[in-house]
Parts: sequence; C-alpha cells; structure tokens
Amino acid sequence: MAVMDQADRERFLESLGHDPGFRAAVRREVLSEELLELPQAVAALTEVVSRQQEELAALTATVNALVEAVSRQQEELAILTATVNALTEAVSRQQEELAILTATVNALVDAVAQQRLDFNDLAASVATFMQRTLEVIEAGFGQVRQELSGLRESMAEVKTDVTGLKTDVAELRRRAS
Repeated sequence: MAVMDQADRERFLESLGHDPGFRAAVRREVLSEELLELPQAVAALTEVVSRQQEELAALTATVNALVEAVSRQQEELAILTATVNALTEAVSRQQEELAILTATVNALVDAVAQQRLDFNDLAASVATFMQRTLEVIEAGFGQVRQELSGLRESMAEVKTDVTGLKTDVAELRRRAS
C-alpha cells in the first residue's frame, strides 16, 4: 500500500475542490451506497417533513376549530341545561298548581254532590209538604162539602119554613080581609 506524500495530497484535495467529476468519482469510491443516497434521502425526508408540517398545521387548525366548536357547544349545553332546569321548575310549579286545582275541583264536586243531596232532601220535603197540604185541603173540602150539604138541608128546611110562612101569611091575610 502506497502512502501519499504532502504534494500528492494537496493536488488530490485541489482536484476535489475544483473538479466536480473527480469529486463525484472519489465519493463513489469512498462512500457506501447508503451514504451516497443520503442527500436524496434527506431531500425526500425534508419533503415528507414539510408535508407533515403542513398536515400538522392543518390538523392544528382543525383541532383549534374543534376546540372552538366544543367550547360553543359547551356554552350552548349550559344554556340548554339552564333552559331545561327552568322548564323543570315550571313543570314542577304547574304540577303543584294542578294538584291544588284538582283538590279544588274535588272539593267542588263534593259540594255539588252535597247540594244535590240537599236538593233531593228539599224536594222530598216539598213533596211531603205538598202531599200533606193536599190531604189537609181535601179534608177541608170534605168538611166544606159536608157543611154545604148541611147548609143545603138547612136551606131546604128554611125554604119549607118560608113556604109554610108564606102560606100562613096568605091565610092570615085572607082571614084578615
């Protein structure tokens, strides 16, 4: 194996610096296939990283938009929760009012039922009173009929007496004449 002297080294390094073809040939000889492909791999990797950065930026924007959407939804959910709570309270109050109204209606139904019973009792009392009144009136009429019958008989007797008196007066007039 031959070792290069200083002048050969300087000429070698100068050729490397000024001759691109020579530099490429030395690289192919000194570097492995993987190292030679490294610039292309780095360029491809740079491109991939650049695309990933763009995708990451897009994903970040999407995540930020989602965070904002979730925040808005949380606000809307809080509003809806407050609305549901208010509606629940309103329904609860209405249930209480309905219970009060139901109790009032039940009390009114009971009062109407009692009034109906009172009315039925009153109707029965009126019917009994009317029946008794009719019986008293019928008895009174019966007594009046009897008295009228007695008056008829008395009138017939009075008539007979008057007729007799007329006859007696006529007789007396005749005698007195």
